[in-house]
Amino acid sequence: MLSSQESAKENLESSLDSPSKPSLLNSLNKDESRSIYSEQIKHTVLPRIQNGLERILNEETIRPSNMYIDDLKDKQLLITAIKLQIMAWRSKGNLVEQLRQAETLISMAPEDPEGYINAAEVHSIRGKQSNVIDIVYEGMTRISNINDSAYDKLTRQYHQAETRVSSRVDFLDQFPYDLTCKVVNHLPRESLSECSRVSRSWQDLILYYPLIWRIYSIERKNDASMLPNVTQHIEELSFRDEEGNLPFVIFARFMEILGSYNWNNEKHNLALSKVSSKVNDISLVFKGEDAISLSQFLMDFRNLISLEYYACSNTKKWVSVPTLPYTTILQKIYLKADDFSFRIESEEIKGLLSNSPHLRIITLINANESILSTIHQHCLNVIILNFDNSDVPVDDVAKRVSDDATGLHYLYLHYVSSVKNIKQLLETHWNTLRNLDFKPLSLTSFDPLVTITLPYIEELIIDMTCSPLNEQQLISLLQYCPSTRSLTLVFCYSLKMTTNVFQAIGLLQHLNTLVICNANVSVDTATATQVFQKLKQMKRLTIRYCGEMTYNLFMAVPHFLNLENICIYDQNNLTMDQLRNFISNLSISKNLRTILFSNMTLNADLLKEFQNNNSLKSITLRVIKGINEHLARQALPPQISLTFGSWAGIITI
Repeated sequence: MLSSQESAKENLESSLDSPSKPSLLNSLNKDESRSIYSEQIKHTVLPRIQNGLERILNEETIRPSNMYIDDLKDKQLLITAIKLQIMAWRSKGNLVEQLRQAETLISMAPEDPEGYINAAEVHSIRGKQSNVIDIVYEGMTRISNINDSAYDKLTRQYHQAETRVSSRVDFLDQFPYDLTCKVVNHLPRESLSECSRVSRSWQDLILYYPLIWRIYSIERKNDASMLPNVTQHIEELSFRDEEGNLPFVIFARFMEILGSYNWNNEKHNLALSKVSSKVNDISLVFKGEDAISLSQFLMDFRNLISLEYYACSNTKKWVSVPTLPYTTILQKIYLKADDFSFRIESEEIKGLLSNSPHLRIITLINANESILSTIHQHCLNVIILNFDNSDVPVDDVAKRVSDDATGLHYLYLHYVSSVKNIKQLLETHWNTLRNLDFKPLSLTSFDPLVTITLPYIEELIIDMTCSPLNEQQLISLLQYCPSTRSLTLVFCYSLKMTTNVFQAIGLLQHLNTLVICNANVSVDTATATQVFQKLKQMKRLTIRYCGEMTYNLFMAVPHFLNLENICIYDQNNLTMDQLRNFISNLSISKNLRTILFSNMTLNADLLKEFQNNNSLKSITLRVIKGINEHLARQALPPQISLTFGSWAGIITI
């Protein structure tokens, strides 16, 4: 029969081979001697742990010590087991566990230097040098008897931490103000929040530098967390749906943070008043049905100068502002309904337009053209009116207009069918219009579009792909814009570019840019030559997708005396002989600087025609058949640069 000591040892060894046993106490009788238990721990468990550590089998080291460490009652054995655990976690690179066991060792054995050394090591790796100094100072104070090796380690850690602290430089404080703002502006919102807690100086920098918070974009709920602290700096506020969250929910969270979730409450708190009185520019982009009522929104934010309000919704209630009980100071609005099942009606925004006398820039996408009458009646200071042209870079256009400019300068009218609405705007603003971009939609009559001269029109774009003008409407429009410098005509194939139209173009003495698209040209070479000779200021010509008689047009091109740039697109209807004649005539031009050929068939012999041209600087070939880049390069003289490639990727040589 086994003795009690042999039985305990057998149970202990079997427990080491069975990791599922949670505690050594489960294998010992409660009345067995603690001294026997401690002896078995000392002679069986700790050697195995030490052996595992020496063989770098850290899992084997940590597992047994985890299983039995809670059962150790002998303090010295417990300290030994903790030290072995610290060494194991340190070897595995687990800083969290290394620090936790080091702090346990310090509390259990405050005179043992190993706890302080390991805790200081973890803090040093984490960059917390002040913690290193505190830990080492505490250890040097509490340890009465310390060996040379431990003393050297602690002093070395102390001096290294002091050196690192003294050599720190607050780079944000050293930067110029503008550069600091640029650096901080690149940080995401959550990082700004963390940076504001680094130090008092960083908090002052993050929270009180107005340029950092001038533009505030909310794309997720958490983005609104900094708002209460920076509302005094915000000038532009936007709500966007970038991650699938409904902006309605984001905006509701924003209002909740400001303490004014109930929008119908007549009393708004100080925070909302602070934001609404400061914000001048706000952008709301909705992609769900829960759009915010524009009418209620305008009641909350009465000091807006710029408003962008875009929604994809199946209901019209979001945009409705039939009345507005106050006069806004809005100067710019962008309203877009991206659901083509309905259009923004005049009555729905009449309150906004009639109570915004300072509006200078108006963009309405997917709107009913009856709104034009309301704009004509109430928006007397508008300088840019963009109606249904979503491709216009309005902000870039606005930079061309001086702040003190008055009267309508830029007019973009797309998908308008009423001649009355068109004529009303043109004849009211005849003395200020600089740019007219016109794309009619099924015109309701064939009356003249204008009966008064527009003397300051410099850029005229007429797109007839949706509804062709009759010849007389087109000619009269050209005749009433005598100062046009840039003309773009986009035809539909049912409308021919006749001799009369061509002769009307020839009367534009200031024309320097001509773009002709989709034209079914019905003019002979002699007439084209006569017209081109009159256009002495012509410098840029673009021809796209034109019909079979375009060859007559091409043969007249060399008669442009000052032509510098020519772009030819999609003219595969021309034969090689016709192209050779055209290029041969073009190559003798003395002022030509750049040429672009796109979506055509060319060969090396055609390009060799430019060998003796000394004025040409560059040729661009895009989507060209019949020749590759190498052959094109060989055909051209070395002084002409070549750009060769597809629309997706252009290779410049």
